[in-house]
Amino acid sequence: MVLSAEGFPDPEPMQGQDGSRLLVTGRRLARGDGTLESIEITLDNLPVPSAGRWYAVAIACALSALGLGAALRKDTSEKKSRRSVDPADVKQAEDLVLDELVALEKLRREERLGPRTYEETRIELLDALTRLELHRTSG
Repeated sequence: MVLSAEGFPDPEPMQGQDGSRLLVTGRRLARGDGTLESIEITLDNLPVPSAGRWYAVAIACALSALGLGAALRKDTSEKKSRRSVDPADVKQAEDLVLDELVALEKLRREERLGPRTYEETRIELLDALTRLELHRTSG
């Protein structure tokens, strides 16, 4: 971390009561000093969590949705001759989608997903679950 305040001495590193790292600077005004109308304070190199974890979650959700979409997509040949799908495969696909929904809810509860990503992914997974249920009842 870097702290600079115009017209103030260099900051001194200290440790807070909770063990956090602090930078402290200060200045006393004497009677003859003019009033402080403005202060320019600059903070640089603040430690923040990386955005990479959000990208990883978004990529994982997108790949899951693409995989489910590819597994459920029907070719033109399949439309002509309706192939039967093993009910065990449909059940396994449903279990995978439900596991993804549980993981999505955990990420949202931990505030590791934004509201937009959460809603879009949730809708995709629920749509996939609905298609699987329709496939099970029609086949």
